[in-house]
Amino acid sequence: MNKRFSGRIGEDYDLFKSICPYYEDLQNIIEQKLFEYSIKNNGIIEVLEIGCGTGHTTGRILRASQKISVTAVDNEKIMIEQARISLGLFNFESPRVKFVLNNAIKYLKSVEDETFDAFASAFTLHNFERNYREEVLREIYRCLKNRGFFINSDKYYFGNEKKDKIHSDWQLKQFDKFEEIGRPDLKKEWVNHYLEDEKPYRKMTEPEQKKLMQEIGFKKIKRIFRKHLEAIITAQK
Repeated sequence: MNKRFSGRIGEDYDLFKSICPYYEDLQNIIEQKLFEYSIKNNGIIEVLEIGCGTGHTTGRILRASQKISVTAVDNEKIMIEQARISLGLFNFESPRVKFVLNNAIKYLKSVEDETFDAFASAFTLHNFERNYREEVLREIYRCLKNRGFFINSDKYYFGNEKKDKIHSDWQLKQFDKFEEIGRPDLKKEWVNHYLEDEKPYRKMTEPEQKKLMQEIGFKKIKRIFRKHLEAIITAQK
């Protein structure tokens, strides 16, 4: 699995929020849905997060309920280091949060069947190449307990060439803001990153992903949010 955040966009990933005006809306929904899930369940809720990045989503997962503990996985050391700093009010040795430096498949292969109550992630799965992503989804399904909850906030293309281009062009225009703050280097890296997302071997569309998840065995697959290319998909094992 390629490391896509080892450069400047990894070092300054939190600046992504400035060009995604609904970033916090996405995070609010993840937190709310996990809160609702926690209300329905007794005991500790073990949540798996793939691609914890700087820890923003990790913090929202933890904030959803005191019953929740998180295993946060990332293959970029620089991201985990930032996550530990941003989650400074959580003890690193606390049973509520555990960081794992590993790639998704290697970690998932090490996990026993039906280990986690829920899976939650943001802006991660679209970074995987198609075959790798399919394997990750199959492993996530295996690792979830029966009736386990799945929520993913991510870049889901529409699967319609015209629509995809309209919304992709809008997003690419947002990166001009990095030039306004004197960071043309960051604009260049993010533009290249987004253009690579559109390659056939990586592009993640909502219809294809829903179909794949259904084939794997997920049930109650729903899109509960969409703004431009960003959407939130929920499901149940």
